[in-house]
Amino acid sequence: MLSSQMSESTNNSLCKRVSKTTTLCDFYEIFGTVVSDWRSHECKDNSLCWEGVPEVIVPCSLLDFAAKYYTIGAFKHFEKEFMKGMSYKHKLQTSFENTLSYYVYTERSDEFGHVVTFDSSSNYACCTCKRFEESEFLCRHILRIYHCNCVDEIPNVYVLKRWTKYAKPKDDVVERSKGRLQDLCGDWICIAIFISSLLLAVTI
Repeated sequence: MLSSQMSESTNNSLCKRVSKTTTLCDFYEIFGTVVSDWRSHECKDNSLCWEGVPEVIVPCSLLDFAAKYYTIGAFKHFEKEFMKGMSYKHKLQTSFENTLSYYVYTERSDEFGHVVTFDSSSNYACCTCKRFEESEFLCRHILRIYHCNCVDEIPNVYVLKRWTKYAKPKDDVVERSKGRLQDLCGDWICIAIFISSLLLAVTI
């Protein structure tokens, strides 16, 4: 998870439980509850990743492939992007040997169309939206073209190990999850101590 995503997740989890009148002691107790919930959810998701595959909402080879390799969270993200792509339209612009260029668009006025270049011999593809380069997930435009060209499996170059259930050893999953959350707790404890010292200095 990116640091910005972690910060946003933390803020979203805490803002519903704290207010301007929350004391430092109450905040510490609330944060402990939030971390406990995170630990429980992460351990549960990690276990589910190894016990089976997520349920696919529509029969599709691409979704079946993604469900087999991705973690539950990564698969849900992939599935959402795939379903959005199914509402898009495409036009073949150019074709040279195995290289095809498509214009993928939607009729919504608030979204721009993008060009997907697709190599039918290797199933490699790139899109002008640059989503994969930025988030390391395939965009809805490429997934639209994959589906229309009956691509059953995502090329390995687009399946980053960090998003798969095989990114870490099965036996080490729970311990690593606890370690990351304990580190996070330590950071917040330091912040709490720092704020407490500031408040004490002000009162003195």
